[in-house]
Amino acid sequence: MIKKYVGPALVLAVAAIYGVSPVDIVPDVVFPVGWVDDAAVIAAAIGLAVKLLTSRKGSGRQGIE
Repeated sequence: MIKKYVGPALVLAVAAIYGVSPVDIVPDVVFPVGWVDDAAVIAAAIGLAVKLLTSRKGSGRQGIE
C-alpha cells in the first residue's frame, strides 16, 4: 500500500526542490518569467501526481463511477 504513494511523493518532492532552488531553467531574477516557469513545473507535478494516484491498477476503484 505504501508503494502506491512513493512515485507521486517523489514527483512532488522534486518539484518542490526545483521551486525553491536557486538553479532554474529561467532564473527568478527575470521577474515574471522566472516565477512562471517554477509555477508551471509545480503545476505539472501536481497534475502528474494526481494522475498517478488515480490511474493505478488494482487500487480497488474498478466499477466505481
